[in-house]
Amino acid sequence: MNFRRPDRYHSGLLKTIALIWLSVLLPAIAGASQPSPRRVITDDNFPPFLYRNDDGAVIGYLVDYWKLWEGKTGVPVILTATRW
Repeated sequence: MNFRRPDRYHSGLLKTIALIWLSVLLPAIAGASQPSPRRVITDDNFPPFLYRNDDGAVIGYLVDYWKLWEGKTGVPVILTATRW
């Protein structure tokens, strides 16, 4: 077998691939410790998905859905229900 040393093109290509991977992975690793919250804005009168109870608290399927999503992904959600 004839082993040869990689030329400049191949070593440059490997360095480029390594830099691309680092540029993708490092922000993901750094952001994994403290994800920024996602803001969800919706109408407050869409029963049974989202509506206000007698006390004015927002309840419904979408509230439960976003809490489940928050628990599964670890990304906090700010749910804002407003009148359109």
